Amino acid sequence: MIGYLKGSSINVARNPSTEEISTNSNVIWLSDATPKNLPVIGLKALNLSILQRLKLPVQPAFCITTHAYRRCLESFGIVLDQSQNMNFQEALQMGRLIQHSFFKYPLPVDVLSDIRNAYRQLTHPQEVAVALRPSLPYPDPFFAKRLRPMLNIRGMIEFEKALKIAWAYIWLDEIVAYRFSQETLTQRLDDLAIIVQPFAQPVVSGSLLSFHPGSNSDQEMLIEAAWGQNEAVSRGLLSPDQFIWQRFLKKISRQTIASKPFYFAVEEDGSLAQRELEVSRQKQASLNETDLLILAEMAEKAVAGYKRPLELEWIKTERGFQFIQAQTRQQPTTNVVQESEWEKLDTVASYFRQPFSPLGWSFLHPLLEQALKNTADYLGITGLPEPAFRLINYTAHWHQSIPKLFQQALVSYQTDLNEQARWKQFWQVGSSFYKAQHTWRTLYQEYLEKIQRFWENDPAGGEAEVLLQEMDNLADSVQGLLDALLMVRCLNLTGQPLLTGLLQDYFQDQEHPPVYDILFQGLPGRKSQSLSQMDLMLEKIHSEPRLLALFKNQPAHTLWDQLQSQESGPEFLNLIKESFGLYGYYRTGLDPLYPSWVDAPHSILQELQEAIQHQRIFWDTRIPNQREELTHLIFETIGPWKLPDILLIRIILHLTQTLSMTREDEPYFISMFLPVLRRMMGGISRFLPLDSQQDIFYLETNEIRHLLETPLNAFRIKELKELIQARKYERKIGNKLGNQARQKLESLELQGLPANTGQYLGKARIILRSDDLKELRQGEILITDYFEPAWEPALAKAGALVMELGGSLSHGAQLARQYKLPAIACLPQATRKLKNGYVLRLDGTTGQISAYQAEALEKQEDFVS
Repeated sequence: MIGYLKGSSINVARNPSTEEISTNSNVIWLSDATPKNLPVIGLKALNLSILQRLKLPVQPAFCITTHAYRRCLESFGIVLDQSQNMNFQEALQMGRLIQHSFFKYPLPVDVLSDIRNAYRQLTHPQEVAVALRPSLPYPDPFFAKRLRPMLNIRGMIEFEKALKIAWAYIWLDEIVAYRFSQETLTQRLDDLAIIVQPFAQPVVSGSLLSFHPGSNSDQEMLIEAAWGQNEAVSRGLLSPDQFIWQRFLKKISRQTIASKPFYFAVEEDGSLAQRELEVSRQKQASLNETDLLILAEMAEKAVAGYKRPLELEWIKTERGFQFIQAQTRQQPTTNVVQESEWEKLDTVASYFRQPFSPLGWSFLHPLLEQALKNTADYLGITGLPEPAFRLINYTAHWHQSIPKLFQQALVSYQTDLNEQARWKQFWQVGSSFYKAQHTWRTLYQEYLEKIQRFWENDPAGGEAEVLLQEMDNLADSVQGLLDALLMVRCLNLTGQPLLTGLLQDYFQDQEHPPVYDILFQGLPGRKSQSLSQMDLMLEKIHSEPRLLALFKNQPAHTLWDQLQSQESGPEFLNLIKESFGLYGYYRTGLDPLYPSWVDAPHSILQELQEAIQHQRIFWDTRIPNQREELTHLIFETIGPWKLPDILLIRIILHLTQTLSMTREDEPYFISMFLPVLRRMMGGISRFLPLDSQQDIFYLETNEIRHLLETPLNAFRIKELKELIQARKYERKIGNKLGNQARQKLESLELQGLPANTGQYLGKARIILRSDDLKELRQGEILITDYFEPAWEPALAKAGALVMELGGSLSHGAQLARQYKLPAIACLPQATRKLKNGYVLRLDGTTGQISAYQAEALEKQEDFVS
């Protein structure tokens, strides 16, 4: 079995004893390093030292400290203690001076002596090649990756020459420029330490992350590997093999074996060469199950020692595995909504069925939260979740614990009531129910009066400040309505079981006891009136052959247009408006994006058409008679001599029927404020630079306020329109408005590897050269074949990252996680299949992309206008 053998003679070089190690601070051996040495040895050296102490395979090494580096600069007459006061141009000039000095002047004798002694001890007894790796004292892996290691260095002379190059390299212009782009990197400019290790030519190399970057699950490890040097994996120059290791089961759960046409090897002169891989090995897995088990077990030991997530770079030689770098990683926290914890609100009230717009939900959500809190306080319920309501896929949900909390409170009330004497029940029900009835009736009355005043005054008139104040006033009115609605529902849930329990005593001996539900059906409220009106409309249609032919033959979405052009159509539409103007219509939504029946009676026409096609009516005239017959039977069975029971039952029956009727009429009260809000938003839209009045429904209320209160320049107007467009695309792509869509929306589906969790929607921007970066706009999805390290600043503008090459542990993927961008790696032919301007819906958790042509999205209907 290939692995590493503790204490075996296969080690390239031995760890020198404590007595052999120089005590001068110019050199510190990794085996002796402690966290106190961090400022002089750097993080890379310290982490390798920790891995050594954990008995993990790390090549013996010594570190040439930052103290030695500063001694050299001092010998050149250069002191950088005040480097934080140096500006960029001064740093460039200083860099050129330092590079020149390293190759013109000799190194200090004490520094050179310590380094030579350590080098001899490391390579004794046989002369082996060494590698020089930079180490910095701060956690900036992206700066560290810009500093190239010196590999395959043989002999003292070549070693000293390579050391000078490594020391001078940090002063190249592009390195200095990167330092000055990051504030934390300019505190000191003389902070470079150098790790010196025996060099090994790997057969396979790669990286390991102790959690999955797509799902952020710490139950999985991500391992990426490729043949040859780790350059291919770390820089993302090809698509590596990827293995998902289940930590608990200790086995592979998923693997992707990539085609690897080339590998990197170090030449005799230390240069890195790209070589073609023989065809037979290109699609061969670079690691087998035994390799993965060994690697995972070592990684588990490292994670246990650090007690933090880690990223480990490793190589595998003929003699086993070696770690060449370890870095702690912050495992991202994600606010993933567990849909199993949430229930759709449309199961409670049908008017929550339609998807919400940004404006609709931002207006309603705080009102729902406050109404639920007010009702819970009234009933003495505690422990409500926060938030109680949430929008998932544009649909309103509430937390599954809420109905349970209310149910428990109502059951407790009924239990306490049943244990009391009849006269006490009579008193408690009468006092509590009548008090509650007075409260909700008052709320309803206030709401109706306020809505009436809104309709008497033009909701769309006035200046922006006035309209914003009117929107606040409308919100207060709707708040009162929601308080009343919730109170009515709670009282109704209490009253019906209470009444049923009282009646059971009188009918429990009967073989077929009555069904009490009929007591709460067909009540003379707004719904029964509007259903009767619907039947009158059906009679009108059947009485006129032209109307009947239209309703039978025309598609639902063209019926409105046809009625307006037919001779009797306008008269029929006016009849609908007049008939339902008094009572309202019983099917409505809660979002102002959709015109109500007041503005566009399409829903009424559609329901009439379905009734004609299925030959049904709306109102069953038998129900009121059945209800009256059952009521008479109940009191006849009780008998006239049980006066307390009769009084109690009559009170509860009357209250509960009133509550049931009011609950059935909820949609009518809801439909009253929606046209007001819709017209109010139309008025506000006059003061915003929108392409259409309907665009305002894609903004949240706080965004509207901010736009009206602050000046808008051309750039902000452009951003505003792009935001609205993106939200329109998101809703259409989400396919949540399918009932109104006339054609199916086609997409191009692509699958890559998850590189960073998160979802994003935006337009594609293909970047193949550095010159293309100037075309990248804010929020666009950067798509490239290979992500160059120098492109990092572009990620501040990009909304997401997609790469053809490179795995989830490549430099580009690490940068995406640093910038908290959703990212996908290893997506074959991404730059060919995707085009600039495509609208992409990207999921970094699954690695999936859905691509749409913008033209097709523009044609997709959003709602009936």
